[in-house]
Formats: sequence, structure tokens, C-alpha cells
Amino acid sequence: MTTDGPRLVVALETSTRAPSVAASLDGGDVALRILDGARSHASDLLLELEAAVAHVGATKDDLDLVVVGTGPGSYTGLRVGAATALGLHRGAGAALVAVPSFESIARRGLTTGDAGAVFANAFGGQVYAAEYLRDDEGVVVPTVEPRCIDAAAARQELENAAIAFSDPGALAAMGIDEADVPASVRADVVARADALLDLGRERFGARGADDPGDVRPLYLRPFEVKTRAR
Repeated sequence: MTTDGPRLVVALETSTRAPSVAASLDGGDVALRILDGARSHASDLLLELEAAVAHVGATKDDLDLVVVGTGPGSYTGLRVGAATALGLHRGAGAALVAVPSFESIARRGLTTGDAGAVFANAFGGQVYAAEYLRDDEGVVVPTVEPRCIDAAAARQELENAAIAFSDPGALAAMGIDEADVPASVRADVVARADALLDLGRERFGARGADDPGDVRPLYLRPFEVKTRAR
């Protein structure tokens, strides 16, 4: 790592059905790779990350900082992302920064001075929800931390938000038909590794690396065991 900051920064966003990875060398352009959610798994994640690193003209020996999205979202995806990030940290001796995935949505969707709410399907009639402000300096600040609430409460929160970001599953859980989605809602802004990388790089510069022992996925609801009928 140079005195000017990390050389190669990579980011892993695995909370969604379409995981993504990103890489940036010496503060330059960010290479983004989005995986096919229908078939993606741990080996695909590393292959796509290797391709992103090569695209920016770097090698694994340049790795200084790993940024990982902590959700909320897919339990399996978050476990894969956290395990991969910890492996890269230990294998390469790189610093590690964890960022809640919802903050990358707010980073992509909000402009300076805007406030908005983020929602994602938690299944079982529940919804993950959080609220953010992008302050006058462009920093994403959580005003209501991510939590798991029932669909009725989520719908009320969504209707009160001037700007909202929601996946289709959360809208369906709230009983909102595709034809009746409020104009304030954007379904095209999702958690993505390029925005996560920018956030992680900024946080590393401001406060340094996270303790790897504190890097844990945001599991906001109990895991439900399902028994298959035989």
C-alpha cells in the first residue's frame, strides 16, 4: 500500500439475485462485472473478480483493499461474499472494509441534499427497510438503520417517502401492483459493487480498515428451516 492510499481496490456485492464485483487501480475508473444470478456461485465470483482486476491493468499482487457489502439480503449470497472477502484479506494481506449494501443503493440513487428510503423483500410477508440522507458533502448518512418490518408498516413508510428504492419482491409483499407503483419509487436502482467500492474507499480514507472479526452479514430476521415433503 502506498502512502497515497490503496492501489488496487476490489468490491464484492452479493446481497442480490444479480451479484456484482468491481475493481479500481490507483483511484482510476471502476471496472464492474455483473454475474448471472441464475447460476452464480462462489467460483463465478472469483472468476469475474479476476476479470475485473485484469481489465484495470492490475494483478492480485497489487491488492490493497477489499470492500464487501453486508446486506441485508440473500443469506447464502451474504455468506459467500463475506467468506470470499475474508479469504482475500487473509491471502493477500489486504485491508478490509464492510459497508451495508443499502448504502450503495442510496449512493447511486440520491443526489446531494436528497433523503430517501430503501426496501427489499425479506420474504414471509416481511420487508427490509432503511432511510438515508445524502448530505451537502455527498456523504450517505443513515437516518434509520436497516431493519426487518412487516409489509403493512413498510408500505406506509414507502408512501411517506419522497424518494424510495424497492425491488419488485418487496413491492409485491406490500400489495403494490406493478401498474400502481407510486411515481416516487424507483425499482431500477439496486445494490451494486461499483457504488460499494466508492463508499468503501472513502471510508477507508476517513477511518481506516475494519477489524475482520467485526465483518458480519446483516442477518435481520431469524433463519427459517423448511422441511421438504416426502
